[in-house]
Amino acid sequence: MKSLAIWIALFLVTMCVAASAQSQTQAQPDALGTIQASSTTCEGHLSGGTCFALDITCPSLPDYTAYVKIFEPTVPVVGTVLFTTGGDGTDLLEKLYFGPLAMQKVLKAGYRSVELTYGFPFNLNEKGWQTNANGAGIRAAICRFATVLQWVHDNYLDADTPLCAAGNSAGAQQIGESLAHYGAGDILAFAELSSGPPFGRIDYACENNQAAITSPCSGKTIGLGVLPGTSMKFIDPAYPGAWCSSAYNTHSTQHQAQFLNDSITSPDGVVNYPNTFINFVFGSQDTTSAIRQGLLYQSAITSQNSTTCLAGVGHVVEDTVPGAQQVANDIIQHCKLPPKK
Repeated sequence: MKSLAIWIALFLVTMCVAASAQSQTQAQPDALGTIQASSTTCEGHLSGGTCFALDITCPSLPDYTAYVKIFEPTVPVVGTVLFTTGGDGTDLLEKLYFGPLAMQKVLKAGYRSVELTYGFPFNLNEKGWQTNANGAGIRAAICRFATVLQWVHDNYLDADTPLCAAGNSAGAQQIGESLAHYGAGDILAFAELSSGPPFGRIDYACENNQAAITSPCSGKTIGLGVLPGTSMKFIDPAYPGAWCSSAYNTHSTQHQAQFLNDSITSPDGVVNYPNTFINFVFGSQDTTSAIRQGLLYQSAITSQNSTTCLAGVGHVVEDTVPGAQQVANDIIQHCKLPPKK
């Protein structure tokens, strides 16, 4: 009987180890790519930056060139912030109406500012982070952003200072996907997600099959679908065809499995970030589904997070003074290293 008990105990230990190994395997982040960086002439409204062309190579994707414009504060560096814009990301934060206001506030507070663009004004040929993706999908295309984030961490982060990121709309999508699927929670101390992620649940966004309810902050009655004109520009390019935009009116579930797998809150998506504080910012005048979609992600997160509703602010938060100030103030308040345990 004693030997049987020992055997059972050993069996249970073996099963637990196997289950743990399987869990660890399932939790492994998607593979990052590599970057070849080269100095390039800076473009845009603001002078004084240092600019690089980043040739990104990612698994399953054609190579892509993105650009960063880096500004150093005139006071000691207390952290580094990567800014990415919405839509296809082919613009610098400084090109938004009050983007420079946000940047100037964080620079004054000692934060190095890194602007990311997937093309304009450096290159008119590149069409956006989700384009030229070999039909691999949104999740695969996010490798480009996640790889840039890692490059900033490896090349521009001072010792004992935090790395943070801020993105509006599809910029928030890129940060959320990186946290959920690419292990960004290991390197990000703070993430400011405004107006989104706007299609965090891609199946809901494309199939448009969820009930319309009153959206918090805006008070508008709206569903979770992304209008075909928008999804045609910002979701379809990652897939082999008009997968998303064509499903909006028919509610087709033909591609549901991949849409769900590509979602931030997919079954294998990581939603616990012990070292990353996440803040969601929404505008009361945002009439899109981005608020409801963003709150789906927010409600799934099991680590520390918060939400802010800004009166008189629309979808592009940095196009207003209150929005730009809020983003800057949030970064200054929350872009800190997590407390040592």
